Amino acid sequence: MLGLIAAAGSTLLRVGNIASSHPAVNALFFLSPLLALAWLMWDGVSLPRFDLFVVGAALIIAINILIQLKPDQTSDRRHLSESALPGTRFGFTSFILSIWSFGTFVYLRDEFLPLSWLQWLAGGYWSIIALSATVFALILGFRVTRLTARISHEDEMMVALFRECEYLIERRILGRKTIQKLADLDVARPKKLRTTYDEVRREVQLAMKNPNDPADVRALVSVSTQLDMLAHSKQQGRDIVELLSLATFAIVTVGLGLLTRPMGLDASDASWSGFLSEVFILLFASTISFLCVNLFDIRRERETPLMAPVEKLDREYELFFRYKPNLTVQHATAVLISAAMSIMFCVLLYDKWL
Repeated sequence: MLGLIAAAGSTLLRVGNIASSHPAVNALFFLSPLLALAWLMWDGVSLPRFDLFVVGAALIIAINILIQLKPDQTSDRRHLSESALPGTRFGFTSFILSIWSFGTFVYLRDEFLPLSWLQWLAGGYWSIIALSATVFALILGFRVTRLTARISHEDEMMVALFRECEYLIERRILGRKTIQKLADLDVARPKKLRTTYDEVRREVQLAMKNPNDPADVRALVSVSTQLDMLAHSKQQGRDIVELLSLATFAIVTVGLGLLTRPMGLDASDASWSGFLSEVFILLFASTISFLCVNLFDIRRERETPLMAPVEKLDREYELFFRYKPNLTVQHATAVLISAAMSIMFCVLLYDKWL
């Protein structure tokens, strides 16, 4: 009977691959171990560790949903060119995978970690975690504030440069290719920044040799000044020391939470304390992981073009809408997956302690 069902499932998968090019058909293949185990249980076969089956099934289902919905695909760049790929963030995906990873570790750590690793005086345990988390939050706050302020300032200068260059192009002061060179400068990485800067700078210097109107002179001076300021801002790379400090305190905070716990939780009257402390560590570590990934997501968004060429108009640019796709359903589903996975681990930890 099981052989017939397996053969039928394999045949349907092949038919689905022939009839459709959507990846959802292949994603169903990864559900086969889960469906097979569920069928065996329904047929009366008992599993030695039902809790591990639940943990594995949650990961398989969550990953398949994430593959199909892509809740972090927030930047639609398809109108820039046919080969341009959508921009991707990792916030929701990393948070869901962090909940599963840390939840699994916290749930199973008593089985493979020495008891001496897990024991820590309660007062010292919470104090050191609070201190490490506070330092992490301060460094992260300073980093995010400076990064977002710099990105906002660069965006303002770039918009002004685009519009002033368009004005000068219409006045035949600058060539038509200047706007494309400016677009290249907008998304230039540090290695190509000097080359793209020199190309735009050369066009401006040539135009300043024969100015005919005071308004044109003021516009050229403004373009030259903002161009220098923009290049100066863009060449400021990552602060490695700050990022290293941030990563250090993140690792220390998460490591203390995962590899240790307050002493005395194994007492008969401390079950609720053990349950609540492990639920807290699960959510705490997942949140720190999400915040770290979100910092790199913010940094990665600097590579998204600020201005995009208009498809039907030659050499004209409009503001690039970074969040063009409607991802309401994807975001709601990702939130529900996160909540469901958190609740699942809370139930498992409740069964473990109580």
